[in-house]
Amino acid sequence: MTRRRGGTAHDPVEGGLTTTAAPTPAPATETAAEFRLTAMDRCDSCRAQAYVAAEVNGTELLFCAHHARKYEVKLRAVATTWHDETARLEEEQTRVGISA
Repeated sequence: MTRRRGGTAHDPVEGGLTTTAAPTPAPATETAAEFRLTAMDRCDSCRAQAYVAAEVNGTELLFCAHHARKYEVKLRAVATTWHDETARLEEEQTRVGISA
């Protein structure tokens, strides 16, 4: 799998994909509670922090929560893996006392 870090502000679902960094190997195992995306991982659509990673054709696409929801139906139809860390957003809101 090719891991994308960086990219452009093009719409990755509609086309125009580019990558600006060398691939990084994926972890050997992954659990639901494992958080592997960091603040350095950015959405391929808008450059916000990525909370969802989807593998499509051997390339990992990264999305913020907004764009992951926006493209989820299309992406899940073609993605071989889907890694969702959007629960981190709710945990952070709870930790700092923000109600939804």
